[in-house]
Amino acid sequence: MKKALVSYERAAQEDPSVVWYHINQVDILLEIQRKQEALEVIDVAAEHAPNNPVVWARRGQVLRRLKRHEEGIESYDRALAIDPKYAWAWNGRGLCLSALNRWQEAKDCYITAIEHDSKDVWFWHNHGESLFQLEDYEEAERIFKKALEIKPKHQPSIEKLKAVQDILRNQ
Repeated sequence: MKKALVSYERAAQEDPSVVWYHINQVDILLEIQRKQEALEVIDVAAEHAPNNPVVWARRGQVLRRLKRHEEGIESYDRALAIDPKYAWAWNGRGLCLSALNRWQEAKDCYITAIEHDSKDVWFWHNHGESLFQLEDYEEAERIFKKALEIKPKHQPSIEKLKAVQDILRNQ
């Protein structure tokens, strides 16, 4: 992994305008828990490609991992201003809002993510989580079941579905 990081660093130095060299570094840096360095790298990418929605969404992801959720929302908003149909950015924005306990707004983000990409299990799972937090257990049950239609062995959705069903049985 460190060899790949060095390779991407070298490539980015040779041609800093290729944002994927930066983004690939960010992926590795996040995986090895070097989050602040990941932010520095993605900021360089943003300087070179200010109109690239992937760069801004990835920046939002890094900020979210740094628990800088308000700033993360701003970065996701920049991505969505460029590409309003970018489902991954809608989901990331929702994750930041969830971390701030702004569940209704998060739910709206997850719904929009699903409208643009209905095949990602995490979008459905996160939508179900927002419904769970909003205590809309019947709808959460339906949404977690939908997540499991996409990926039947998705453990987080299996666990949440069980929790929702336990609540519904005891009501």
